Amino acid sequence: MRRNKKKVKTIPSTKPKVNINDFKQFLPIGSVVRLNNDQKYLIFGIAQSNPSSPYDQYDYIGVEYPDGLLLEENQHLFDHTDIKEICHTGYVDEDYNSFIDMMDSMMHM
Repeated sequence: MRRNKKKVKTIPSTKPKVNINDFKQFLPIGSVVRLNNDQKYLIFGIAQSNPSSPYDQYDYIGVEYPDGLLLEENQHLFDHTDIKEICHTGYVDEDYNSFIDMMDSMMHM
């Protein structure tokens, strides 16, 4: 059975792209942010690529808040520079910090 590629929308950036080279600078999963387009998004992934264009890297993937993931097409990719306001910071514990440390060390190998 052949699966269709996910359709993920990208948020047009209003600022030059800035790659975050330190995973500790990423907002945690569960954070809610307001982007420059004034829409709120719930972050559910970091360091993402677009399935239809895998070489395009983005800092975050999120869904519109409060709607959530009603359809697969409601996923949006965006960068840290697109964030206008942090409305809520997601949950951080020892597991999250271990994950970020692991990702950070893998990136700097």
